[in-house]
Amino acid sequence: MGMRYPGVEHIGNYRPGGYHPVAIGDIFQHKYRVLNKLGNGVYATVWLVENIITGRFASLKIIVAEASTSELDIVRHIKKDQATGASPGSEYVMEIFDEFLLEGPNGVHQCIVSELLGPSIQQPDLEEIFPEDCFPIAMAKKMCAQITQALAYLHRCKVVHGGMVTKSSLS
Repeated sequence: MGMRYPGVEHIGNYRPGGYHPVAIGDIFQHKYRVLNKLGNGVYATVWLVENIITGRFASLKIIVAEASTSELDIVRHIKKDQATGASPGSEYVMEIFDEFLLEGPNGVHQCIVSELLGPSIQQPDLEEIFPEDCFPIAMAKKMCAQITQALAYLHRCKVVHGGMVTKSSLS
């Protein structure tokens, strides 16, 4: 097995059913220009994009071709609820701008364009922001309250970690 580098996806995952190859400067849907890579995971790569029509920055998540459609179903479900108006806690849930399918050399990929958020709250990222001090307790309390409100909103939308609650999933 080859050497692994933090923040770099394994080249072997660029195969049929896997990641979609992306280069800085690529344009998707005639409007999303790729500016930089934000991260990757087992099921997707995430890119900083600029909407060249509006000038707005966003994140573009390109899901591996072999992944199920459940994430996109959840995104559509939440987006529909967000369109009906403000609901308490919804302001703490990432806003979805667009979603589309992308056909590439490794298959058809689900793509989600969403609000660009701040840095990760993972330990190495926090150490870069607060190198000499521990994470401020006031900020931690505020984040916990917002996360709780966001989870309550998602539960009202019948979304739980891992999918949506439906009659068929309860039986």
